[in-house]
Amino acid sequence: MEQTWQIMQRLWLANLWNWKLFWVSVDQSEVYAFCGAFGIFNVTSSTHCACFPGFVPLSPNDTQQLNDCLGGCVRKTRLQCESNISNAKNDGFLKISNLKSPPANSKAYPARNGKQCESACSLNCSCIAYAYNGSECSIWDGALLNLRLLDGNNTTQNLYIKLAASELQDVGGAKYPSEDLLVFDFEG
Repeated sequence: MEQTWQIMQRLWLANLWNWKLFWVSVDQSEVYAFCGAFGIFNVTSSTHCACFPGFVPLSPNDTQQLNDCLGGCVRKTRLQCESNISNAKNDGFLKISNLKSPPANSKAYPARNGKQCESACSLNCSCIAYAYNGSECSIWDGALLNLRLLDGNNTTQNLYIKLAASELQDVGGAKYPSEDLLVFDFEG
């Protein structure tokens, strides 16, 4: 039994001095917080966990050497509201599409449209993401857990994650998912 609560069968490859995953008892994407905070499970990739643009693995050594993604991801750049820099560019949002479902633990916020919802999150430094479904605004503070990308173009609610202005410039206005992800290879 692994630390992810999965029963796994591995095969020792003596010529490579490495274990190869042979069998898993449950779908890894169903394991709670499998990719950690701000990590996302991508079903279309042979690798499993990825960080959003603007985020890096919390513990790169654990991720690479121990095949452990549970530490998740952390921001590369602090948000402007956390830095108390008055002349810095404002934080912005990266659109994330094709999520299986929005993360749990959202807070409902009264808003008549998406712009009001975005503004509510922008003005609250502890807000790290928002979603607006046409009638309800949801905002999140704290870590995002259990994010899972669906394969293909599905009709799903978009999630907008707050990023520092410099990180948005690096992304160049691209939508997620993109090729700019920092991907963990969990299979070793």
